Amino acid sequence: MKRILVIGNSHLAAIKLGWDQLVNSNNNYRDTFILDFYGSNNIHFVNWTCLPNGDIYDHQASLVTQCSNYDHILIVSMTSKLDVNQYAGGKTLNFLSLEVIKTIVHSYHFYHAPIQNRAKIVSQVLIAAPAKAYFLGAPCRPQSKITINIEQHQNQIKHLIHHIRNYSDESLKSNSSISFLVPPTHLLCSYGISTPLRYLRDHNPQEIHGNSDYGREILIYFLDTLMLNNQFPS
Repeated sequence: MKRILVIGNSHLAAIKLGWDQLVNSNNNYRDTFILDFYGSNNIHFVNWTCLPNGDIYDHQASLVTQCSNYDHILIVSMTSKLDVNQYAGGKTLNFLSLEVIKTIVHSYHFYHAPIQNRAKIVSQVLIAAPAKAYFLGAPCRPQSKITINIEQHQNQIKHLIHHIRNYSDESLKSNSSISFLVPPTHLLCSYGISTPLRYLRDHNPQEIHGNSDYGREILIYFLDTLMLNNQFPS
């Protein structure tokens, strides 16, 4: 049995609901993995401190989560590496150099000022975690929340997504203690940059949270990826 700690904020709910579905329908996952879920009731994790050994201290609950007890850590907060808004300049998406794309995909630093504390905690967990850490992030934005005109930027989007996926695969196959994952293509639409309505909470086009079906499919992808790549510490 391999133990996995899933860390997040409000996006954790869909993953937990998906896991409940999965273990009730598939003995293979239930007999292979133990998943624990550790969520903050503050969207920006202001009640958390990452300790030097990688453990997380929750000031509000006076609780320490010992990350060293886990074989893998999965983070489902912060912006997905597929989020096109972080590569665009407002409403314009230019062709970016491969070096720029790779730097963004492989970076465990997050610079968005309004989420500074959340970015700091996620970065610290990725760096200090004693277990292999995987960054997946939140679901990709619904089409209504993408700033660029998708149809006018088809070629740029295809170029960008192709290389994001290549660099994500590269991080997964490396010996690094951190891998950066992106959702599988069947959970996406709009040339692979948006989450379709059927996987959003309440099927709401303005919603940024996934539903239980999204959580189940993401976990199948993640757990199958671990088994396929033999990511099993002895």
